[in-house]
Amino acid sequence: MGNLLTKHEISRLTGAGADNAEEQKRVLDANRIPYVLKKDRSPALT
Repeated sequence: MGNLLTKHEISRLTGAGADNAEEQKRVLDANRIPYVLKKDRSPALT
């Protein structure tokens, strides 16, 4: 994969806490932002 956003950058983008992967995924889905899930089930964006 290319350069992935850090969990803190995704947190700022979504407004959800850095350790709240479920809320981040909900916000990304609601805004139709494509993402993939890493092995730890947290979202990853390029």
